[in-house]
Amino acid sequence: MPLRDVAWRAAWVWLPVSLFFLAFSWQGLTAAPMWMSDADDALRLVQVRDLLAGQGWFDLHQYRSNAPDGGVLMHWSRLVDIPLAAVILLLKPLLGQAGAEMVAVATVPLGTFYLALLLTGRLAGRLAGRDAVLGACLVAGLSLVVVAQMRPLRIDHHGWQVVCALAALNALFARRPRPAGWLAGLALAAELAISMEGLPLAVAVAAVAAWRWLRDPAERAWAVTMMQGLAGGSVLLFLATRGFADLATHCDAIAPVHLAIFVWGAFALTVLAALPRQSMPVVLGGFAVTGGIALAILAWAAPICLGGGFAELPPSLHENWLVTVPEGRPVWEKRWPLALQIALPLALALVVSLRRMMAMNVAERSRWGEFTALLAVAVALALIVSRASATAQVLSAIPLGWLVGRWLATLRAGAPLRQGLAILAGLLVVLFPMLPATLAASVLPASGDAESRMQASLQACGMEEGLQALSRLPRGEILSLIDMGSHLLMGTPHGVVATGHHRAVAGMLFEQAAFKATPDQAQAMLAARGTSYVALCVNMDETRRLSEEAPGGLAAGLVRGEAPSWLTPVPVNGAGAGFRLWRVR
Repeated sequence: MPLRDVAWRAAWVWLPVSLFFLAFSWQGLTAAPMWMSDADDALRLVQVRDLLAGQGWFDLHQYRSNAPDGGVLMHWSRLVDIPLAAVILLLKPLLGQAGAEMVAVATVPLGTFYLALLLTGRLAGRLAGRDAVLGACLVAGLSLVVVAQMRPLRIDHHGWQVVCALAALNALFARRPRPAGWLAGLALAAELAISMEGLPLAVAVAAVAAWRWLRDPAERAWAVTMMQGLAGGSVLLFLATRGFADLATHCDAIAPVHLAIFVWGAFALTVLAALPRQSMPVVLGGFAVTGGIALAILAWAAPICLGGGFAELPPSLHENWLVTVPEGRPVWEKRWPLALQIALPLALALVVSLRRMMAMNVAERSRWGEFTALLAVAVALALIVSRASATAQVLSAIPLGWLVGRWLATLRAGAPLRQGLAILAGLLVVLFPMLPATLAASVLPASGDAESRMQASLQACGMEEGLQALSRLPRGEILSLIDMGSHLLMGTPHGVVATGHHRAVAGMLFEQAAFKATPDQAQAMLAARGTSYVALCVNMDETRRLSEEAPGGLAAGLVRGEAPSWLTPVPVNGAGAGFRLWRVR
């Protein structure tokens, strides 16, 4: 199917879904100040504002977080900032700062959503035929898991990760290794520059290219050009977005050590491909040497990174903070409705993909088998780390889109009543997996205490309604809960001790120590820092944990209403009943 026709089918799905979620998000968009439910989205807008206010392009510090120590060097990429900053710069003269920001945080995620649908439809057309295009766009576009990462106000990097993954797979399943291999490598380079979370899928894509080489030496150009694109693209993106301002070794972002590994891999595979003898033992030996030296480079230059992207996080924060972040937890720890809504389409897609592969002839089975392997990897990642679910869902839309296309063709051909009803039921399950999830919720007991989960939400605190009043107070640093930090930075001119981001180690450790310390100890700690305010949401889960871990600590006393004499209560007009603020005397 021509790309133009795929674009129209993607638009048919995109427009009504976008209008629905635009209306759904309207209250948050038009609030004063604008409200984002996710801390990453809030801090992303702060980063863009700082850039437009004159902070250096290569300077990724958040200076209002842990200011006494010089701020926090963020690991986020400027690539995600570019479209947001461009829209704000373009519209600010017409709409003002607030109006331009509102348009940017609404249109940029929806633009990402359209690109994801377009690439999903294109991949479905390449792998499953033109009849699967509309079905794949419908499955992906109606997936709440996908839309949750690309709806208005969702401006963090996860949506762009999905787009980059889809771009890489579209190139992988094109016909010619040149330039498709280079394009796949560039897409993977962009995904890794945005976030190292894409590394497992990037390894899987590279493994498919390597398998093609092993299967047929004539196809070795796929692995070679892909690695060349990954190495060259990573170097260029690093120079363009990081420069020479930070050449330190980091495990959570592309660093010189990773560039060295990519360049070595591209060089080694290029030399291996030029060898006249391409027997399987020679190729396998070349792969082993290439991979072994790559691991040796990592072990020599950054041995701590062998433990993953969060290896630099202290054990105390890993236990008290990281394991409590919902998006980083496995699907089986979710409540029944959400777990089923995530897992059901993925399981169906794997079954459909495997059955279709087995029904194909040998000539056609190879490409679909490669896709099925990649789908299986994406599904496994999604089950282990729920924030990877969106990528798995768009890939699952390919086999499910093919199935929807077959079902619709059967209905158009005049299926018998019983078969037609069965197909309609199947369409409801595939296109609206929230329906069986809702049914399951009415039958199966929910996991965990629903009331405590509701109270753990920042929005239940009511802080957003008092941000304007809080902004009028003299500027100062606020000791607050970790999950409050990003929203305080976005909605007020104040600084905070810490935000909920793994690079903010010093601030998070201080926050936990101060809230667990006795009032006298906390007073000395805050006086040494020059902290001006203490803020607390008494009905949040973090407050409960701090109070249980230190019953005699500052947080526990504030929850009981036993504020020490060195804290003066500050009324905040409009704030909810759960929000408390004190001035440090």
